[in-house]
Amino acid sequence: MQNVTALPPAELPQMVNDGYITDVELQSNAGVVVNISRYSNAAKGDYLCLYWDGELFSTLSLPDPDIYSWPWMSVIPTSGSSWPANGPHQVWYTATDAAQNPTTSPTAMAVIDREHNNGLPAPTFPDADAENT
Repeated sequence: MQNVTALPPAELPQMVNDGYITDVELQSNAGVVVNISRYSNAAKGDYLCLYWDGELFSTLSLPDPDIYSWPWMSVIPTSGSSWPANGPHQVWYTATDAAQNPTTSPTAMAVIDREHNNGLPAPTFPDADAENT
């Protein structure tokens, strides 16, 4: 039977600034960082499974949630310069309690854009001369 308790979606901290995960962010973190925050009915022995585009990537048998150091952080590792591919990717997780009741989180979208510019291009001043006067 599906548990109806709502889980928060997975968090993608690399997307907070501009809505994209860039090549620089992938390289500096060795992949896509996914955080799972504590959910309301977390209990010792819950089994968490993290999925990336439908593929199981990480699991956790939850110890005592009151002393666990939340969030549960996982890294979806990069492989060369082509994986994960540019574009949107689906990320979600499941939590299964001790009675084997599964709950699925909402799907979060991770948008990889290796070429995305993290800011505006440098300004140009066509009327300035070499001494900027």
